[in-house]
Amino acid sequence: MPGGRSRLKHWIAIAGWLFFAWMGGPGAVAQTPPATGRGLLISDIHFDPLADPAIVKRLIASPPDEWEAIFQSSRQKSFSRYGADTNYPLFSSTLAEAATEAPFDYVIFAGDALRHNFPQAFVAAGGSSDQFPAFAARTETFVIQQLQNRLKVPVVAALGNNDSSCGDYHIAPKSAFLASMADQLKVLSTLREAKSTFELGGFYSMAHPTIANQDIIVLNTIFWSASYRSCVPTEGDPGEAEIEWLGWKLYTARLLHRDVT
Repeated sequence: MPGGRSRLKHWIAIAGWLFFAWMGGPGAVAQTPPATGRGLLISDIHFDPLADPAIVKRLIASPPDEWEAIFQSSRQKSFSRYGADTNYPLFSSTLAEAATEAPFDYVIFAGDALRHNFPQAFVAAGGSSDQFPAFAARTETFVIQQLQNRLKVPVVAALGNNDSSCGDYHIAPKSAFLASMADQLKVLSTLREAKSTFELGGFYSMAHPTIANQDIIVLNTIFWSASYRSCVPTEGDPGEAEIEWLGWKLYTARLLHRDVT
């Protein structure tokens, strides 16, 4: 990814600002304030909490709710260099820039919250392999919390291939990592079925935040990759199970005359 401010434009895409141009017409959901018909798309953050070695031990010892203060205490104020993953100054600046694009109704986060080669980098930075799964989950939590708290609209999030507690393309079904992320996503807080399927496989379906009779289906495409490997033994093929689930969701949507995106 490009470095500095130019990289902002690479991992913030304002996805089809008129996402659904008929927002004010028949079938629109009344909003306070009114729905704008716009959505913000963010992808490939690749946040690196290890960028400042001086604060890594404090991060390992602290819950995600305390991380922002730790990052702000860091002497590292410049953006990460070209070709490196995203440090806190760049992440914070990008969210501030994204907020200036308001108003928008919701955010689609297309995944890859975590830095590349995270397990190896964590051990090299002074952590242990036993500590890594919890640290990866806390890093994912921090990114989701920042998106929700600073953009102040529903965040519909998907998984990327680096979003795992045991390595690239190695997400495990029914893992503590998925359960932790499900607990953080506010859009799942009142949706029992959606939260359950996310905890089990990292995919879910939910009603569109502003458009009546429309659902958003969020898929975990990692299960379908030729590079996918589970870090633990699994029962059956999670990718095949997800395909069956998707077929059922599309079938029921047709029966109920609901649109799907």
